[in-house]
Amino acid sequence: VSVLYWMSDAGFYAVYCLECENPKWPEFSYIGFTCNPETRIKQHNGELPNGAAQTRRKRPWRMVFCVHGFPAKITALQFEWAWQNPKKAKVLRDRVEGMKGNLLHVADKIAILRHLLLCPPWAGLSLTLHVFLQDRFERLSEKAVKKHASLPSHPDQLLFEYGSWDTLNKHRVYTSQQDEAFEKLTEICYFCEGKVPSQETLLCSASSCTLISHPPCFARYFSLNTGPESEKSVIPKNNPPCPSCAEPLSWTALVLHSKKMMRDREQYERKKVKKDMASTRKRLREEEIAYSQQLLTQQPQETNGSKKEPESISGDPLDIDRLFTQYSSQTLV
Repeated sequence: VSVLYWMSDAGFYAVYCLECENPKWPEFSYIGFTCNPETRIKQHNGELPNGAAQTRRKRPWRMVFCVHGFPAKITALQFEWAWQNPKKAKVLRDRVEGMKGNLLHVADKIAILRHLLLCPPWAGLSLTLHVFLQDRFERLSEKAVKKHASLPSHPDQLLFEYGSWDTLNKHRVYTSQQDEAFEKLTEICYFCEGKVPSQETLLCSASSCTLISHPPCFARYFSLNTGPESEKSVIPKNNPPCPSCAEPLSWTALVLHSKKMMRDREQYERKKVKKDMASTRKRLREEEIAYSQQLLTQQPQETNGSKKEPESISGDPLDIDRLFTQYSSQTLV
C-alpha cells in the first residue's frame, strides 16, 4: 500500500485544455502538459518563446481549465497522451467508440475527460480540476452533455477548484506562510513514537494538524480501516479519519501533500541557512569597521624613548573573508 509513496516525486504537473479565440477556428481545442500553466499560456500566445508549433497559426488562446495532482511526471504525460488520442489509447478507445466526429472541440475534450478520469491508473487518484473560466466551462459542459449521450458523472474523489493563477500557484509555489507550520513539526512518529527521517515522512493534509508518521505505520493504519471496496486495490479507496484531528484522509492526497511539504521544507532550510549566513557576514563587517576605527583613534605610546605600536587583536588584522569561510563551512556541514 505504500508503493505510491516511493513513486511520487512531489512535483507540480498539470494537463490543460486551451480554447482558440480566433474566429476562424471557434471552440477549437489544444491539450498540453506543463509544470507552470501561467507561463505556458504566454508561450502559446507568443508573449514568451518556446510555444508549441501547433498553436501558432490559431492564436490567440485562452486556458479554460486544467487537471493537476498527479503523483509523478510520467503519470501526467500518459494522461495527456490519452486525452489527445482517445481512439488510440487502450484504456479509453472502447469508451469513446460511439463518439462521432474528429473530437477536436473543447466540448468534445470535456466529454472525453469524463471517461478518462474513470480509467486506470487515474481512477483511484485524488486529482483536482481547476477551472479558470467558470461560466465558459459550464456552458461547454452543457454542450458536451447534449452532443454526447450517456456521459458518466465525475468521480467522487475529483476535487473542483475555481479561481485565477494566484489560486492555482498555491499548489506549486513555496510561500513564507509555511514557515510557522514547519516550526511546529516534530520528528517523532505518531504511531510507533520512533524518529522519522526527513526523506521518509507522511504528514496529515489538514493545515492545523501536526501529525507525522513513517509511511509503513500510516499504511498499517489504513489497512486496519480498510473497507470491502479496497480489499483488492493497491491504493486504498477508503477515507479513514485522522487519529489526531479526525479529518478524513485520502492516501493519494496524503502522499502528495507530504512530498510537497518535504520539498518546501528543504527550501525553507536553505533559506534559513542563507539568512543566517547573511546576518553573520553583516556582523563580521561591523566588527571589522569597529576594529579599524579603534586602530585609527588609538595613539602610539612612547616607552623609554621608543614608540610602541598598538597591538592587533589575535596578533593579526581581522580577516573577514577567512572568518566567513570558516562559518559557512561549519553551517553547511
